[in-house]
Amino acid sequence: MKVLFTGFGPFLNYKTNPTEILVKEFDKVTINRAKIIGSVIQVKHKDSGRKIVSLIKRHKPDAIVGTGLYATKSMIMLERIALNRFYFRDKEGKEYDEPITSDGPLAYSSTLPLTSIKKRLERNGIPAEFSFSADTYVSNEVFYNLMKTANKSGIRIAGFIHLPLTHRMVTQMQSVHPITRSNLPSMDYRTIEKAIEIVLAETIKAVKMRKS
Repeated sequence: MKVLFTGFGPFLNYKTNPTEILVKEFDKVTINRAKIIGSVIQVKHKDSGRKIVSLIKRHKPDAIVGTGLYATKSMIMLERIALNRFYFRDKEGKEYDEPITSDGPLAYSSTLPLTSIKKRLERNGIPAEFSFSADTYVSNEVFYNLMKTANKSGIRIAGFIHLPLTHRMVTQMQSVHPITRSNLPSMDYRTIEKAIEIVLAETIKAVKMRKS
């Protein structure tokens, strides 16, 4: 059994991304006899969407877990819905407002075992919550393409999860105004690491249950 586990590289003002570190850490690790395939996706409109499609076609995984950084949240955000929309305004003020694809539905629902993931995370003292919008930036673009390709490929367990800033990332943001910085939510890296272990274990369990 194979699980494709993806994260993102640096973007905007974030010079590091915890999802990139986690993906590299879990790459080639075996959990409950399932091999984890870690891959980092660079944050770039359209290219990121094409990258997730090529990864799925290359590795033919049994399940897919995509992850991204959500810098304004303090807990593990379990994304339920991927929207067929890209909306973003870049640093130069250019506005992007367009559908992700012209040949797909308005939305896809995650098929990860989100309820069991949330319960197990909370039993381990890790705060988690359901989210019904992965925003309309590259995370959602990857999430949507991930679900669309999974549906076409017959991959029944797939979805996307957002992670918070780490404590270390906040301490390194010295150029941010103190008042703004003092309000930034964060989580210990080891706690996030444990959360990913749980997410992957529950995902693998769901795949095995479907196959039994």
